[in-house]
Amino acid sequence: MDFFVDPEAQMVLEVTVLNQSGETQSSSGEVTTSYSGVETTMYLEPKSGTEEAADRNTPIGDWWGVCRESDGVTSTSRILYGAHTFDVVAPPRPMPDPFLDIISHVELDLQEVDTVEGVDAVAMPDVVGGEGGV
Repeated sequence: MDFFVDPEAQMVLEVTVLNQSGETQSSSGEVTTSYSGVETTMYLEPKSGTEEAADRNTPIGDWWGVCRESDGVTSTSRILYGAHTFDVVAPPRPMPDPFLDIISHVELDLQEVDTVEGVDAVAMPDVVGGEGGV
């Protein structure tokens, strides 16, 4: 029996792929990277696991992703999904389809670098990005 899962059918989560578009340097020498974003859909899945830190188990922020080759994800890209921001932590792995002689999909190793949670903008007016905030 043949078993085939169409990767395209699994890519249903709306994400934004951020690729570096340049760098600027302030007068004090601080370098700021700028990104440009493209909206697309991907498959994302957290890798299970915890690591021991200070006598407690801390969830590991490692995720696995699947995207299209045309999404242009590189090892310097960032992926935004809802309140989650991920860095691509290894070179993307193109996966060929041996029957069609094309790249079927690209697999990604991701690490969560930032999670934005709703902020009460009235109680915390100095927090940028809060619900109803600046």
